[in-house]
Amino acid sequence: MNDVVKLFGNRQIPDGALVKTMVLFCILECLSKSIIYWIRPIFETTLMIEIESILFKSCICLDFEKFFENGPALNCAKIYRHSAAIKESASMLVFDLLGSAVGLCSSASYLYGIMEPEILGRLLACLALATCIEVVLFRKLKLLKEECVKIDETRAEEMTECFENFFISKVTNTNEHARMSRLFTSDALLRYSILTGLLKLQNQLTTCAINSYILLCSNAARSVPISAIRELFNVSKSLRNLVDSFFELESMRIEVEDLEDISITASSGKHHLMPKDSGCIRAMPQGRSDNGVVEKSPVLLPIHLQPGIPSKAFVRLAGLTIFIQRIPILAVPHLEILCNQKIALVGKNGSGKTTFLKFFLGFFKFNGSVEVENAPVFNISERFLPIISYIPQNTYLNGTVYDELRENIQSDEEMIKISKIFGAHDFIKTIPTKYWTSVSKLSESERQMVKIIKNCSKKAMLLLADEPMYCLADEVQDKALDTILSSPNHSTKLIVIHHKSQINKFDKVLYFENQKILAFTPAEYFEYIKKKDNSL
Repeated sequence: MNDVVKLFGNRQIPDGALVKTMVLFCILECLSKSIIYWIRPIFETTLMIEIESILFKSCICLDFEKFFENGPALNCAKIYRHSAAIKESASMLVFDLLGSAVGLCSSASYLYGIMEPEILGRLLACLALATCIEVVLFRKLKLLKEECVKIDETRAEEMTECFENFFISKVTNTNEHARMSRLFTSDALLRYSILTGLLKLQNQLTTCAINSYILLCSNAARSVPISAIRELFNVSKSLRNLVDSFFELESMRIEVEDLEDISITASSGKHHLMPKDSGCIRAMPQGRSDNGVVEKSPVLLPIHLQPGIPSKAFVRLAGLTIFIQRIPILAVPHLEILCNQKIALVGKNGSGKTTFLKFFLGFFKFNGSVEVENAPVFNISERFLPIISYIPQNTYLNGTVYDELRENIQSDEEMIKISKIFGAHDFIKTIPTKYWTSVSKLSESERQMVKIIKNCSKKAMLLLADEPMYCLADEVQDKALDTILSSPNHSTKLIVIHHKSQINKFDKVLYFENQKILAFTPAEYFEYIKKKDNSL
């Protein structure tokens, strides 16, 4: 860390700038190692030498000030000269977290279900490398220093054309190429690498374990270091948690600039990622039990529960304003959520329903008063983890049906019983592999049903569901909603719905309009909408 600080001289170092500098440098190191690792088997040796040379020279000539507008003014030669020191001092904070960024992305094959892990890993690596060459060599060619390196622009164009031909001829024979390449457009490589790095830290996944896991899944077990195999027992589940969280956060379009609100501290060998403001989220690392098994924890933990006086009010909000990047997006003057209440969230698309649910997950900064069971909430604690179950609108399940359902269900008998209640057992038993079928092989509505059963099976005081029936057939929706609402696993339920015919199934309606929340009974809601329509 001190070596990084020295590069700034006597200038003030903003936390965000320091993180950006370290992360970018480590990503470049990642590109020069992970990418070469993945694509070496599919290119000729002579071509690989050219790739390594161009990539290496690109890294040392990148102008940090131009890459990050208003960023720290760092001299390229200084960066290169101090690279070893930066790498060593940053390793615990960032380098080990991002050393497998491309390898982490390769695990997305389990979610997309379109390619084998090895093929997808190579494709993503090539995309990242092609992006590096395009951005660094083409757009920033004038920044290259003649004393450092001389690169022929024509040769660079030939290299990029070679990659494009490879994509078309050997990897992509469907339209999925465009879907994959979105990961590495503009600043996405940097953004996603930072995000996977933070999630990797929280799930306590080491680079060695992830690479080994990917190799095992690629039928290349003979290449796996023996010392890493012991770590693989918990990698699969932790990696699934990481990837699920990755797509949850990615859906919020977290930008690089958000890092300016994050400071990284290290104490007693443990890392904590903390926003500067007291009302913000804080991601805590996962703990270990006495037997050394990694305990599951989510990426963002919302609220710190304190023992309080029993009250009918489960959650009480007063004068609450929710922010995204310091911009107020939702106001809640006063709202009480009672124990055992079934609450419908309604409103136009983009009115704030999903934002409100994610507020309870700790995604956003806020001002105002928040109380849970009469206890004021100021920060985040793992105590609140067991009381929330969340059904997001888009979740990428990557295991078998059995693996996903048994995560929150104690026995096979109970799993089958619950599947029958939701009507899922009928379609599962028609599949040749039945409960051992990969979720990626199911239709969208079938995957959604697995997701509903999985999350409704978790015993939690609060259920948050974001349009859980959105892709189910009309004849299935009402039965699924009735089953969710009658589930004994959750005392309080907040569910986003769009069909007015379902509103009477709820105790309370929260109507989202003009960045505010209005609370009604079902009868009051229909009366309000009727008056509103008549006034138009």
